[in-house]
Amino acid sequence: MPLQERPRLRTSSRPALDLPPPFRLVTLREVGDAFAHATRVAAEEGAGTLVYVGRFDLAEFAVVLEPEEPLKTARRALYAGLTALADALAVHAPPERPITFDWPDGVRVDDLGSGRLVESFARHLMVALDAWQEQGFGEIAKNYLARLAPESGVRRDIAENGDLLVRRVTDREEAEQRSLLRALAEPSWLDPATGGPWK
Repeated sequence: MPLQERPRLRTSSRPALDLPPPFRLVTLREVGDAFAHATRVAAEEGAGTLVYVGRFDLAEFAVVLEPEEPLKTARRALYAGLTALADALAVHAPPERPITFDWPDGVRVDDLGSGRLVESFARHLMVALDAWQEQGFGEIAKNYLARLAPESGVRRDIAENGDLLVRRVTDREEAEQRSLLRALAEPSWLDPATGGPWK
């Protein structure tokens, strides 16, 4: 990345986000890329680093996790993050607005203030990760699948490696397996032309 395009840390009189332990905040200017920055600093900063981009039009942030399991199954942390995000959105969004997922990583809801949303997300993520450790991944899968956009005549589940398993109710055939790894190659919600969500 050329030097002039590197994200710079925000220096502002605005108060930092109020995050629960063990999160450590890294704030980037409006033009930063949270995921790219988190990827660059992950080895040095470690688990709990939350990179937040101070944008007004989009809540953009990334969290560094260091799971104690193989990557093949650790990818399921995506679902813990999305359920935490949906829970945070439910606190701040108008009650009549539905919050739904588009598999694997799209969230549908009207936009709201990003700072408070990130604070709330961090708290809900801690709850989701604690539930995963205490009760197993099944609780995360159940919460995620409950918000997945409805698809008529199918039953869905999440495989051990994070893939989505789709079974037709009328079929006794083997489940269709949708690869999480392949789906995450490009965010489903991101419009590459605008750098923001699809309209």
